[in-house]
Amino acid sequence: MTQSLDEVNRQVVCLVQACLGALSNNVLSVALLPSRKAPQIRISIERDSPVDREEADDIVAEFYALHDNDPEIGLDVVVEGSAPTIPEAPARLIYLRHKSDET
Repeated sequence: MTQSLDEVNRQVVCLVQACLGALSNNVLSVALLPSRKAPQIRISIERDSPVDREEADDIVAEFYALHDNDPEIGLDVVVEGSAPTIPEAPARLIYLRHKSDET
């Protein structure tokens, strides 16, 4: 059984809210892989960093707090160098670092 478009859109908005102020310039992309059982948050980073991994945990905690129910939430932090893998549908890309954002 799949989620409705309204449910997925609500999760997208919650993830955007959870990411506000939490993404460093090391983050390449953030994606939501919707699932009725356990939505998966995928965060791609350029270099492995304990600070960014802690921020990823904080994003999951904020995402969890924005839900009325108690969903299981998966987190996948991937170190990808400078070229993030763009997830395929039904994943929703929430954030993608632009070339001009690189310093």
